[in-house]
Order: sequence, then C-alpha cells, then structure tokens
Amino acid sequence: MSLLDELALGIRHGSPALYWAVIAHLALIPLLVAGLAFDSRTVLGINPWIKPLKFFLSASIFMATTAWLLKDVGYPRAAVVIGWTVAVAMIVENSLISMQSFRGVRSHFNGASAFDAAVFSVMGLFIVLNTIAIAALALLYLMPGKALAPGYLWGVRLGLILFLAGSAESALMVRISGHTVGGADGGAGLPFLNWSTRLGDLRIAHFVGLHALQVLPVAGWVIDRLGTGYPAVAVLLAAVAYGGLFVVLTLQALSGKPLWF
Repeated sequence: MSLLDELALGIRHGSPALYWAVIAHLALIPLLVAGLAFDSRTVLGINPWIKPLKFFLSASIFMATTAWLLKDVGYPRAAVVIGWTVAVAMIVENSLISMQSFRGVRSHFNGASAFDAAVFSVMGLFIVLNTIAIAALALLYLMPGKALAPGYLWGVRLGLILFLAGSAESALMVRISGHTVGGADGGAGLPFLNWSTRLGDLRIAHFVGLHALQVLPVAGWVIDRLGTGYPAVAVLLAAVAYGGLFVVLTLQALSGKPLWF
C-alpha cells in the first residue's frame, strides 16, 4: 500500500463525512480556477475567485487532518459528531464565500446590506461551531490512555491548542471589522495570499496558528523516528518556538507593520 493510499484509508476511517467533504472540495477546485481565469472583475483589488480557492485548499487540508486525528480518539460516537460538525461547517462556510464571490462582493466583514450582514453572521456561527468541535477533539487527546508515540501525541495535543489560538485571532479581525491594521482592507499584497505589504495584516498569524495542526504533529512524528531522548520535551520546545512566532506575528500586525518592511 502506498503512502497516499494509507493516508486516504486513515482519513476515510477517521470520518467518512470529512473524507467525502474533502473529495467534494477538491472536485470543485477546477471550477474556481476557471472562474479565476475567465472572470475579470475584482473585489478589494483582486480577482473574486482567489479567496474561495484559498479557502477550499485550506479547508481540504484542515478536514483531512481532522479526519486523520479522529481515527485515534478512542470515542467513536464523539468522533462521528466532531466529523459531521466540521464537515458541515466547512461546506457552509465555503459555499457562502463562493456565493459572495459569484455576486462580486466581499464575504467577510460585509455589512453593505442586510443580506450581506446575514451571510457574514451565518459564517461566523458555523466557524464558532467548528471551533467548539476542535476544542472537543483537543480535550479527547488530552485524556490519558492514548497508545501513540510520545512525540507524535504531544505534537497533536500542542498543535490542536495552537490551532485554537489561531482561531481566536478571528475575534481580533471581527473587532476591527477587517484583517488590516492601520488602514482599510485591500491594497498592495503578496501574490495569491494577498497579505499586505504596506500595513499590519492579522491573516499572517492566523495562518501560522491554524497550520500548527499539521506542523507540530509532523514534527512530533519526525522526532519519534529520530529516536532522540525525551521526545515529548523536544516537541514542547518546538511548540514554544512555533507559538512564539505566532505571538510575534500577531504583535507585529497589531502595530500596523507589514511582515516585509
């Protein structure tokens, strides 16, 4: 069995709901790319299909990771509930983002009309439900009795905690009704990612925090394979460094400074 087959089998075993949600997301990506190629409109200075494309890619990685983690929680009913909650939340979120892109308007922080405000509120509700589901997954992994290698186990635990910290970054964005600090959203940014090159951008730390869910478990797995002494301590040090990067990027954005000066 190839590594790809093993990963697919583990994801499907962990949560069939998330497995098929990932398949659906990946199947729709060519349509988003087609929109990117043939739609000449812009929203905040960029093609409207860039945002759903980014979210579909990110959500696919996130859902696949969550499903993989669910296979080892040891609580089948809880795994089903968490899997379905995350799958539905991502489907609703990305469907609404795509709908707003089709309309040529902002999906986030958009209060231009009662309808746009309602769309953003629904998105916020489902993101809260998703965060609660991941918090429940973190609690299940913090319970004793997991028959997993120590480096990997602590990588998962700390990755889930930092993921929740990254999710909390959303509250800062909601508070300022945007992701840019020191000016309005839009303007000069990195290609595709569109992170601001002139002002503070909370999306950078948000991205780093969320992807701790992949980085730290992989780091823990590597540390276990290296056979170093005290793998849990090594993973903890890696998590402290990664968390420190997250904090620095958050403070830099809040100071109104871009990542690249």
